[in-house]
Amino acid sequence: MGDIIFLHPEMINELPEDCMVLDWNYAKVRPFENHCKIMKESGKPYMVCPGTSSWMSIAWPDR
Repeated sequence: MGDIIFLHPEMINELPEDCMVLDWNYAKVRPFENHCKIMKESGKPYMVCPGTSSWMSIAWPDR
C-alpha cells in the first residue's frame, strides 16, 4: 500500500485505524526518509520494506 498511498499522501489520514502502511521499494536504492517523516507525522503505523533488486533471481539465475 505504501507505494500507492504516497501518490496521494493527503489521503493517509483516511486510512482505517488498524491499517499498517508497508512502504515497498522496488529499486536498489531508494531514500525512505521523506516517507518515514510523513508517516511519523500522521501517527499511523508503518514499515519500510527495502528491496534488493534480486526479483526472480531464483527462477532465472543467469540474469
